[in-house]
Amino acid sequence: AAPAATPVESGAAEAVASSAPAPKPVDVEGELPVGEAPAASSRAGLVHVRRGADRYHVRVPQGLGAATFGELADYLASDLLPRGIPSTELRFVCRGKTVGRTDIISEASTEISVMLLFGENFHVAAEGATWLSQQSSELEGAEAELAKIARRVEANFVDGETAVQLAEVEALLDVLQQSLGSVKVSEAKLPEMQKVNERAVAARTQLDTLRKRLRL
Repeated sequence: AAPAATPVESGAAEAVASSAPAPKPVDVEGELPVGEAPAASSRAGLVHVRRGADRYHVRVPQGLGAATFGELADYLASDLLPRGIPSTELRFVCRGKTVGRTDIISEASTEISVMLLFGENFHVAAEGATWLSQQSSELEGAEAELAKIARRVEANFVDGETAVQLAEVEALLDVLQQSLGSVKVSEAKLPEMQKVNERAVAARTQLDTLRKRLRL
């Protein structure tokens, strides 16, 4: 049997893995299966799903009023997302609100944009170093979004869309902060984990401040 890796060797391997270039953002298209009951509709719809820098554009031939978010989750998990992600761990935020699997995608629109999050159980099962890198990147996007919202608030240039954007950032922070205490990382990664936690807390504080200013 091969000798076990020493701590130095393990640390070096992890350093090499963490220095590997980040994967390129995904931008793919797909089509939701029509299923047994509904037929293709003249009001075929389109759902733009975003998660961090990744984009999934899903055509819905039966129309958004004849498809549920559960069906969308099942399709994403089976055809577009990396293998091994259960569809039950997918969460969608639409117009600032978390939607359920049985909710209709949209009764009125033919094209919508939704944010995709992974449930806490997915994060707990994730490999620590890879998870930390991905979440740091997503948090960076949330921080940039908060900075843009802050500039709009300072300029008194806000509308209903601003509250929706804040709600989406809040949903991302909720999952991240819930998961930080559950995901296990190596001792070498603990300082990085602490920094991510501190950034998440600071982002939450900024979000709460912006929300209060919107209510004034």
